[in-house]
Amino acid sequence: MTRFSYLICNFNHARSLPRALKAIGTEAGPDDEIIAVDDGSTDESPSIFAEFASRHPRARFVSLPENRGLLAASAEALLHARGRYVGLFAADDHLLPGFGIRMGWLAGRYPDAGILAQEVTIRAPSQEVRRYTFGALRESGYLSPRALSRIMRYRYFWLPTAAAFLRRDLLTEAGGWRMELDWLADWYAAYDAAWLSGVAWTSHPGAEVTENPASFGRAGLNDPIRRTSVLNAFFDLLHGAPQSGLRDRLLGAPIALLAALGDDLPNLLAMRAKDRDFHLAVTHCMRERVRLGRIGRLMALFL
Repeated sequence: MTRFSYLICNFNHARSLPRALKAIGTEAGPDDEIIAVDDGSTDESPSIFAEFASRHPRARFVSLPENRGLLAASAEALLHARGRYVGLFAADDHLLPGFGIRMGWLAGRYPDAGILAQEVTIRAPSQEVRRYTFGALRESGYLSPRALSRIMRYRYFWLPTAAAFLRRDLLTEAGGWRMELDWLADWYAAYDAAWLSGVAWTSHPGAEVTENPASFGRAGLNDPIRRTSVLNAFFDLLHGAPQSGLRDRLLGAPIALLAALGDDLPNLLAMRAKDRDFHLAVTHCMRERVRLGRIGRLMALFL
């Protein structure tokens, strides 16, 4: 039985692709598979993919005849996946040594977790590298949906999908990486799985992420038209996602919405009468954040 499906989708990233593929090839085990999808690249990417697949018997290469976009390519990759867990990895990021071994340990220790996650390092355009941490007291552990909700009342517990695997059955039942959610699709899939079956984590960095202002996610977040469309689709979807209780979970964790969607979220919610409860929760969270910031500054004067 296939354990992990490593999915990598690419469009014109021939410069960084060899490094990403080499890292995946090193980390994937004998019970894993690698599915590489080229999204109509016009550079040397298809030949790089084909050469890689010829050297890795567990790798499959799918070439799309034209550029369809990241989510369409991801959907194609998911159709070919057979692993219990699937991870979607970017061509301009790369996995770090030990990622596959740690994921295997997490899967064996917490087989029912909806998502397996590791920390990441982030490389800025200036080449400065910083590390994102879970802020946990232990090296590894499991958070049930209820425990995740308790944490998210007070701080944002980010699940970096660049170093994560999701259970394929849960992802498929949720509709995969949903096209209407655009740049928010992987975030939604990760938290839907986590709040349905919990998250198993280890506080070791599993991937290095390249910070790119023009990346798929950043470009979507900074485009007012795409952003408004996605946020409306997101809140509409929450009304029809009772399987994980994601709407109720997020209603109790407005800090997660602000971290993922931005501080101007109340402006959009003010125009959605059916989401007045979210508007109140997010607005209250922002006021509390300001109040606590003032208290912190006052305390600093006396220390």
